[in-house]
Amino acid sequence: MLIKLLRLGAVAVLVSKPVEVSSDVCVITVEDIRTAMMSCVPILFFDYPANSMRMIGVTGTNGKNDYNSYDSPYFESSRS
Repeated sequence: MLIKLLRLGAVAVLVSKPVEVSSDVCVITVEDIRTAMMSCVPILFFDYPANSMRMIGVTGTNGKNDYNSYDSPYFESSRS
């Protein structure tokens, strides 16, 4: 299967065991292919959805609820 994919023009392969291919092919060796695929493929498939989201983090020990309830109407009215 790997040879067929390379003949079809694959320029990178994700494998769980080392393979020998020509030096112009990028080989990414991981422990668990399924985990590796699930961490990167959705991001690429959905065109980096986080890039079009506005995110704000509120951290700290005190005041998070007060801050969030104070700014909540502002953020809801500024949605696009």
